[in-house]
Amino acid sequence: MDLEGLSKSYGRMRVFEHVSLRIERGGRIALVGVNGRGRSTLIRMLAGTEPLTAEVRRQGYRVGFDQFSQDQYRELDEQALLLDDLGTRAPVMDEADLHGFLGCFLFCGDDVFTRRKAQTYRTL
Repeated sequence: MDLEGLSKSYGRMRVFEHVSLRIERGGRIALVGVNGRGRSTLIRMLAGTEPLTAEVRRQGYRVGFDQFSQDQYRELDEQALLLDDLGTRAPVMDEADLHGFLGCFLFCGDDVFTRRKAQTYRTL
């Protein structure tokens, strides 16, 4: 994905302007910074849940977006299997990708097939 001239404002408050970036196939990005500087806004714009304002936007062939926000655990079903519940919120990811993602949070093996309480999700 290529973005050129990306800007975002909420009324008079300018979050960022003239941001350009390129994400290559298979690439990963990390946004690091202090609170209130637009990281979540940028991620929502890339995921399509926030209106995108860019001079140029080129999306690769068969590119899809998923977003798992820091407070997403509030929407997870406590009675569902961890793997299934996450899969409903990240439909673009296949089961192998979901296993890998959960592995990043130290869920491994049969852990992904157990029912988790909301308390456990807070560690995500």
